[in-house]
Amino acid sequence: MGNLIYNSFPNEIYTIGFTAFEGNYGIVDKNKKGIPVKSPSENSLEFQLASRRIENAFITLENSGNESFFSQGTVLRLFDHQSAASSKQWGKILDAVFFIKTMKPAEK
Repeated sequence: MGNLIYNSFPNEIYTIGFTAFEGNYGIVDKNKKGIPVKSPSENSLEFQLASRRIENAFITLENSGNESFFSQGTVLRLFDHQSAASSKQWGKILDAVFFIKTMKPAEK
């Protein structure tokens, strides 16, 4: 869906990815627990922010291709808090990333 929207409105959308360093995610109720967020690798944005004791951050990626950290194939875990996608061009994939250190699952 994102490709269709981008092709139709390339200058009118702003895409934000959401990620976390630790915690649990998913919908929980009395019979379910959240799914643990996998520990990130050292070359991930999540690890770098958490190691600096940052609790929340909004990172724009507009000029990320010019920064050495992002030009080395930085890892982000945007899709399921488990996988580790890497890219040298995050600024072409997303406009920004919203980071929270500890993810908490939604409750019914």
